[in-house]
Amino acid sequence: MTKVIIVQPYVPSYRVPFFSKLVSKLADSGISCEIHAQHPSGSQALRGDAALLNEWQVEKPTRSISIGGISVQKSLTWRDIKSSDAVVVGLLGSSPDTYFSLASRLVHNHKVGLWGHIDSYVAPFNRFDQLLERWQIKAGDHVFAYTSGGRRYALSAGVPESRITTVMNTVDTSSLMSELRTLSEGEIMNFQSRHGLIKEKTFCFIGGLDQSKRIEFLQRALDRLWIMDPEIKLIVGGTGDQEHLLQPSITRGQTISLGIVKSREKALMGSSSRAVVMPGRIGLVAVEALALNLQVLSVRGSFHAPEFEYLAEGSSLLYSDDSSDAYADLVASVAHTREENHDPWFFPSMDSMVTNFHAGVLRLVGR
Repeated sequence: MTKVIIVQPYVPSYRVPFFSKLVSKLADSGISCEIHAQHPSGSQALRGDAALLNEWQVEKPTRSISIGGISVQKSLTWRDIKSSDAVVVGLLGSSPDTYFSLASRLVHNHKVGLWGHIDSYVAPFNRFDQLLERWQIKAGDHVFAYTSGGRRYALSAGVPESRITTVMNTVDTSSLMSELRTLSEGEIMNFQSRHGLIKEKTFCFIGGLDQSKRIEFLQRALDRLWIMDPEIKLIVGGTGDQEHLLQPSITRGQTISLGIVKSREKALMGSSSRAVVMPGRIGLVAVEALALNLQVLSVRGSFHAPEFEYLAEGSSLLYSDDSSDAYADLVASVAHTREENHDPWFFPSMDSMVTNFHAGVLRLVGR
């Protein structure tokens, strides 16, 4: 049986439905797939979203090496390479696993797929990294781009269309959609009453509370909103190493922190909120916001992950200028504006992501 290894820094819980379905679908095609991952560390560990060990997951010891004074993690071994027909690694200029998998083709006949943003989304272009990553995508056998933007970048770098798969990265929203359908008005009213919420003046935040989400900026905006209208409240579903920055607004009852939330809580949050606030990086929360049929309130000039492309400015996405005062004004404006009904927005499904990735793996191994 053909064997494929997919390397991940760690497996967050939101990836479990994807990998479970992908491994099963590949097995039906005569391909064995293993997910090699380490334990999360640093701010990733503090998010508290690491998945328990699954049958398709190979737990790798945490090994770090220093390159130019920067500590980077290495997972793949020569034994891994020899046992596989293909490996899928992250597109990352500083990844030892990516260079190892590409270089080892000189002595072992395996294919290398590169999975990731492909284009530079979450930070300004670093010229050196850009050169390294352009070399990687041209040297690899297949590119798995999160979204259409990454596909366009790969094409501009000279990668043939036949060697690119647009994955349409997403999360499994089936449980969330089911909870939304089964929530009763009584449950929603009880949730709002328990937390002292007025739906028109309630906003939600879903995701990790770390630097990329600009939590300090959000707290400054909340300080201004407290003066403007103390009835405006924020419900937070998530944890992280900057959770403490929201403590002033939590103490005064303006912010309600629910910790890590599951589909039921997300459905209650969405049904009790006017919009999703996300002044920092917008990633997969875009999918959940679209599933909840909520606008995302963002800041012009922030760096976002590829899933940001699923949002449409002026309808599912609203911007403020890049200041906490301007952001507070945007939130207040939405809170004091009558909500308009609209048709449900499109977002990519988990089944389509699995189908896309499966097709890319088949091309990678020459099927």
